Amino acid sequence: MKRVILNRHAKSDWGDANLSDFERTLNDRGFNDAPLMAKRFKERNINVDFLYSSTAVRAKTTAEFFIEALGLSKDKYSFEREIYGSGTSFIRNILPILDNSISNVMFFGHNPDFTSLVTYYSGERIGNLPTCGLAVIKFDIEQWHLINDVNGELEIFDFPKNLDD
Repeated sequence: MKRVILNRHAKSDWGDANLSDFERTLNDRGFNDAPLMAKRFKERNINVDFLYSSTAVRAKTTAEFFIEALGLSKDKYSFEREIYGSGTSFIRNILPILDNSISNVMFFGHNPDFTSLVTYYSGERIGNLPTCGLAVIKFDIEQWHLINDVNGELEIFDFPKNLDD
């Protein structure tokens, strides 16, 4: 089995008009939600074999909370600028060529790409992946190159305001 974990960045700060979209930081809610969601994800005991994050400040900061909570070493994550501008293409291109020793891969990035990817890979229409929301999609495959041949199953859909957890 393979899992794709999509995590949208936490709530960002729109207060500084001098910052570009790429440079926007997290706001207070984002700084509260990111460690909360990292803790909640860690409690699910899903081993993350590799993590990719957009280099946009808000996504990278969110990912760093998860990297710390999960205890990932530097060889288990990568920051990729391409996720910022074309997350859908980056992820759809990288998944089929992942090393098959990776079972669970996690991505941090942006909407509308991440909501689209949840629908593309699971067939589920979630409407919107909220800020700091995560979707875990599992695939009944053993090799990543088969990922586009099957529909995945939306195993987890969680976000900070989700009170059902």
